[in-house]
Amino acid sequence: MATSGLMTAEELRAACEEAERHLDGSPERVEKIAEIAEFLQEVQEATAEKRESEAFQRRVWDDSPLYPLPKKVDRDLIKFLNDPKFRHQFCELIRAPLPEDRQKRFERLDDLMSKTNKLLEAVRLAKTTRAFAAFFPHDFTAVRSPGRRNWYKLLTGREGWDQNNDAKANRAVLDRLENAIGTVDRSDWNAVARRMLLPLVLLEQGESLEPGRASGVPASTSKPASGLPEQGAGKPELDLGRISEHFDSIRKAGRLIFDPEMVESLHLGLWAHERRHFAVLTGLSGTGKTQLAGEYAKALTGESNDRICTIAVQPGWHDPTPLLGYVNPLGENQYTKTAFLRFLIRAIENRSQPHVCILDEMNLSHPEQYLAPILSAMELAGGWIELHGGEEKAYGIPPIIPYPGNLVLIGTVNMDETTMGISDKVLDRAFTLEFWDVDVDQWPGWEYSPLDDRDKEKVKEILREIMKALRPARLHFGWRVIEEVVRFMEQRQSQNAGLPVEAALDRVLYAKVLPKLRGDDAPRVQRALDACKAALEERNLTGCSSKVDELIKDLKEIGSFRFWR
Repeated sequence: MATSGLMTAEELRAACEEAERHLDGSPERVEKIAEIAEFLQEVQEATAEKRESEAFQRRVWDDSPLYPLPKKVDRDLIKFLNDPKFRHQFCELIRAPLPEDRQKRFERLDDLMSKTNKLLEAVRLAKTTRAFAAFFPHDFTAVRSPGRRNWYKLLTGREGWDQNNDAKANRAVLDRLENAIGTVDRSDWNAVARRMLLPLVLLEQGESLEPGRASGVPASTSKPASGLPEQGAGKPELDLGRISEHFDSIRKAGRLIFDPEMVESLHLGLWAHERRHFAVLTGLSGTGKTQLAGEYAKALTGESNDRICTIAVQPGWHDPTPLLGYVNPLGENQYTKTAFLRFLIRAIENRSQPHVCILDEMNLSHPEQYLAPILSAMELAGGWIELHGGEEKAYGIPPIIPYPGNLVLIGTVNMDETTMGISDKVLDRAFTLEFWDVDVDQWPGWEYSPLDDRDKEKVKEILREIMKALRPARLHFGWRVIEEVVRFMEQRQSQNAGLPVEAALDRVLYAKVLPKLRGDDAPRVQRALDACKAALEERNLTGCSSKVDELIKDLKEIGSFRFWR
């Protein structure tokens, strides 16, 4: 975003018109405007008695819909909100109306905020600013600390913003907007709420605010209908055609083949929402879910390593700290950063380019727990992610960061006794693709395998038969198992091992296929084991057939079976 120069009134007016169209076209924003309008009206119409109540003060200080703030600050304020003396003194301070004269009005606001912070026994500027915005909505925006934004000078034409004076920054931004597009009806709370949100939308338009555009129209008017972020100069257009070309090259190179419809579904599902680009790939282990996510990330980013991040989710992630980091309790003003947090900040700093994060085996822990701030922020336009409770960049990073609309999250999921279920909170926000169908003959490695043709056909035949037997009970296997079996047989051949072909197949199938067999009593499970045993016996694979026979007996006698006892 440009940080120098001053937008002309015409350029600012065009940017505001585009922002207004965005407000009208976003159901989330329309709902947000209504929520803020209702809140402002409630505050303004409250009686003196109600204003001094603990419930009302908590609503204003701790539960305001204007913008989120770190929870640690909320906890620090509890003792004041519980104190009738503080509530009375605060209400007495703000009781008198502000002067109509702009300069005197600002001076009065500045004095009131300073006195309020003294009552709080510490400077809590962001919290105080948000509370004052509820009582004096015509003098504030719904942006936390607008003066810290790069567009402050651009939008206002002013230098030297005082970082301890958010009221002054809000007033300067609103003055510039009123000069460009006029004032709002102060009795219309819906209109007041829209004006408070307008600077936030202008902020999200980012580089479209750059002055000097010939048309005076923000670049976002030409954004593709798919919702893809605009690409920077010299970058390829990352459209569906380019994605398809990348996967065609994979197929021609003899690597794992992905169904074109599956690839298209993933692409369309990720970009169907203007801001929430989240997919979950679930199904059979070893079917290429992680590889599909990785190849899609390469296609989307032009194989930019800086814009691809893979996180191996670990068991025991019960909160967001493994992803977002935490304040180090043993170090003064130290914040422990993570690879994901650094990646998130890069995405925020480069919003014109998509950034893809792959959460591998994301349900080894509960996603709704460690992803909670991410899931909440992606749901709301202008959503923020809370990191710590400091007022400023005390730990080297800001206390809250905006959710980047150019972030793509792709999670892979395996369902077994070692993993967690996926909650509706996650599924409602994600586009889900399931991977279960595996065709043995479609494995691309057959063409390049050095196996003798006769031995290769024997391997294919038994894998087909076992797959056919186990598939109806969902006990079958994926591409990884096929590859492992073939590699074992290739080693036997290349090293001239004395193990006969049938014996080698018996050993490798016992090692790679049978250990995954487990289940409970059901007709289709019984049929699957019987068919599998018949296929093994037909080819004289005695070790495997004996083991499956044991599993069948367990199923009949105790109602369940598993390879591991």
